[in-house]
Amino acid sequence: MHRSNTSSTVDKRKAIDNERNKPSKRPKINGEAGSRKQFLNSLRAICDRWASHVHIEGSGGAIDGKELLRSFLRETLPPKGKKFPLQECDCRHKDGFLPSGKEMCRTSGTVDNGKGQAFVMSDFKQSLRQWLKSKQKNPTIVVTDVEDSDSDEEDEEPRSQPISISSYEANKYPSSPLKPGDATWKRKSTKQRLAVLFYLLSHSDNRDAFNSAYKKLCESDLYLVHLCGCGINTESLHGACVEGSHLKLASALLNREHVHYHFVLSQLSTKESYLATLCAIKGGADGNFDDVF
Repeated sequence: MHRSNTSSTVDKRKAIDNERNKPSKRPKINGEAGSRKQFLNSLRAICDRWASHVHIEGSGGAIDGKELLRSFLRETLPPKGKKFPLQECDCRHKDGFLPSGKEMCRTSGTVDNGKGQAFVMSDFKQSLRQWLKSKQKNPTIVVTDVEDSDSDEEDEEPRSQPISISSYEANKYPSSPLKPGDATWKRKSTKQRLAVLFYLLSHSDNRDAFNSAYKKLCESDLYLVHLCGCGINTESLHGACVEGSHLKLASALLNREHVHYHFVLSQLSTKESYLATLCAIKGGADGNFDDVF
């Protein structure tokens, strides 16, 4: 009798463990890079649905979603645009610790302690739609979209067939077409790091550079690294840097090493010791840290 009870208990535990370990039908995208990829591809999906309905001066030929997104960022973000206006960071580089040849740290967006500068994704998507509508060739045409998914699932089933001129599957990245005032509209407050947009902007001079930067941002093993060390809001830094020239994509290992070097640099009290330490860092590890400041 005792053996039978023990066997039954073991079988139940195995069944529970098997259920827990069973792979989900639609694996979610996790982590910073996953969120970054999901957000960028949802923007691209919006642009792909509008691609055949808008006119962009100087585009020269067919426009795909990424090219529309590039035009939007260049017209919307500083220095040409007024969305997320930039101001100098309140950081040590403002106090004379900026090496020659480097841009001043600049900030924008919302402040969350212990995180980088951010913005509400649903607000940004709404701004994108308004911009696309302003470029529409025939205002009488209604461009349809699909609803937002509450999950981060990448393989969401399509609810409608989007109009697209590219082979990119825009229906895998749904985005809500609703707007304030609609009966069922609900603003999502999920945020994204503003540095992602300014990194793209800093690589937007031409289509090839932008496409390459976009693709790399979607790679899960790459981190968006702040060369200046001012990318996180702290008690002493209210306004983290989003300056595009201070950002690069690198491995997790290199990102951790940057954190160590920037901690050391933050402890130095004089400009002389700061610059001397930067000189000592340069040349090591095949020059991987020559751009740290």
